[in-house]
Amino acid sequence: MTPDRDTYMTIRRAGVVEAAKLEIDSATIKGSKRVRQLWVLANDQWSERQIWSDAARREWCGIFVLAMLHAEGLGLDVRWEIGSGFAFRLPRTNTPQPGDMFVGPPNLYHHGIVEAHYAVGERQWLASIEGNTPAVVRRDRPEPARLAYYSIQPWLDDAYEAACVTP
Repeated sequence: MTPDRDTYMTIRRAGVVEAAKLEIDSATIKGSKRVRQLWVLANDQWSERQIWSDAARREWCGIFVLAMLHAEGLGLDVRWEIGSGFAFRLPRTNTPQPGDMFVGPPNLYHHGIVEAHYAVGERQWLASIEGNTPAVVRRDRPEPARLAYYSIQPWLDDAYEAACVTP
């Protein structure tokens, strides 16, 4: 039986964060076997040759985010696009929730998964899980300037609808 909608959303968002946390302190660095596996999770249509080439020379923070979402069964029809990524497929939000993603600041366009977004006094803070820093790390810091947040809610809605229909 599918839990009520709010419980389902909370569980699924927590799953994305937990999947990302499991990668912390792994042997995940540029060019490693694990990074190549993340590339496959992010786009299973790439050739082995392309993955070996790209995993060794490209930044992979966005690959990490999409791979963690795919690992949790979200956005499975979305593939990483070289030069475009995938964030453009999600709506922007000013109130990020656990499991949502951020991109930025401009010129860097680093990607990460939101663990928590909260206030300390008058200042916003961001707890996140990020790949390619140079490995997978957890950060908890004052919110960096000029980040764009993207909500995974449409993918959660799709997953919930599918779960309600599946016997």
